[in-house]
Amino acid sequence: PAGATNFVLASGADTTFNVSRTVLDSDPDPVVNTATVNCTVGGGFGNQISANDGHSTDLIHPSFTVAKACDIDPVSQDGPAQWTVTITNTGDVPLDITANDGIGVFSLPVDDGNTSNHIKVATVTDVGAPGFVGVTSVSNTVTASWDLPAPYDVLPNTDEKSDTAICQVAARVDLLKTFNGFVDPTESVTFTIYEGPTGHPADNDGAVIASQSTFGDADGVLDFGGVDLDASKTYSICEADSGAGTGDNWSVEGVDANTAVYNPNGDEVPPEDLGNRCIDVGAGTAYPLPQGGTLSLAVDNFRPEGDARTPGYWKNWSSCSAGNQWTKAEQELADGVTMRHYTLDEILGQQIGNLFIPGNEVDADPLDMPGATPEAETGCPMAVDILNHRDIGDGKNRASDAAYKLARSLLAYEANQVANAYACALAEQAANDGQALLVSIDFDGSGEYLKKGNGPDKQAALEYHGILDAYNNNNLASCELP
Repeated sequence: PAGATNFVLASGADTTFNVSRTVLDSDPDPVVNTATVNCTVGGGFGNQISANDGHSTDLIHPSFTVAKACDIDPVSQDGPAQWTVTITNTGDVPLDITANDGIGVFSLPVDDGNTSNHIKVATVTDVGAPGFVGVTSVSNTVTASWDLPAPYDVLPNTDEKSDTAICQVAARVDLLKTFNGFVDPTESVTFTIYEGPTGHPADNDGAVIASQSTFGDADGVLDFGGVDLDASKTYSICEADSGAGTGDNWSVEGVDANTAVYNPNGDEVPPEDLGNRCIDVGAGTAYPLPQGGTLSLAVDNFRPEGDARTPGYWKNWSSCSAGNQWTKAEQELADGVTMRHYTLDEILGQQIGNLFIPGNEVDADPLDMPGATPEAETGCPMAVDILNHRDIGDGKNRASDAAYKLARSLLAYEANQVANAYACALAEQAANDGQALLVSIDFDGSGEYLKKGNGPDKQAALEYHGILDAYNNNNLASCELP
């Protein structure tokens, strides 16, 4: 017993004491306990006798860790959520473990340095209600306790630990696609979700997450297969080949989002317009993704017959473009689409200065696009060169030459007139004066003309180009003659 205890011990007798002591963190290992007995002989003799005995005991250090981690993060809205639970015996004595989450009762030996028998790994699953639509995160807690097995089970020691893991729930997007305000399942426009930001192949070539076409979609709503998106990341949602020059109205959750839409080919040299449009959503954008919810977008493509088309439109909607615009234009014509895409081939031939650009050979085309003349197959690539500021002879980029700037804008203007674009007296005058200027300098699309210096012809060419370029982009403030 703690402290001194007095008792009488008769001759030939013995007695036993049970003594307990709480082991302290500061105790040495092994801990030594010594008992000392001091006796006074009875009968008045006063003799003192003393004896002691000690015992050394090895200490045990039971301990364990409990950890829980999300296996799937974010969790699909369809479920399930899944976690990995890891319980590890970190002490120097075996443990009997009891854990919830369906893990049960088991024993863990001491780490032998060679195997992982001292670790218990379990998988815990939650299927939700089912699923986790409308749920932002899924939390799960595991609790485990240990007891000491024999021969240590005489000791009352035990411990309990818990760990919680919170898994975020994925977001989704859907997109309502209309054409001139109506759903049209005969139209084929593809939308793709890329890893962002600016994930289109023309920018950063982000990985493709999901892609879906409007063709055959009766309600016009693209759900991208219910793909799960991580709300902590950024994605680019891109419309492909809608038609350069085609108008687009984008909204997110019913709110106008056109200022956030960009042309991924706009940074190319020279800038291109292939009819691709993108918007970035998710982390770091004006349009965060709702965990457990769906971000809804809407895109309406419209083709105003009276508007002008850009040079980029004309060079890409042609039989010699790299995309599928020509095939699409053919199909629109065959289907009798009223607000169809006009093509570069239809507006040829054209006289630009002293250069005649012939109509493209389309005899092999069963539709025989109206306005295209069956001449040598040089017209389309020649016109594309002019629309790219390129020399039709050596292919050199002549964008720094004012004559080529004017020729590009003039060809696009003349194409727009064939396509019944709006009338504009100022642009018409600039086109007539520009054509006369190109004739006067013998422009035939090859060589150098107005690159150097800053003479009156160069100044005039840039002035006419500026007016026609603004017309082609529908940016002229006024069409009145000065």
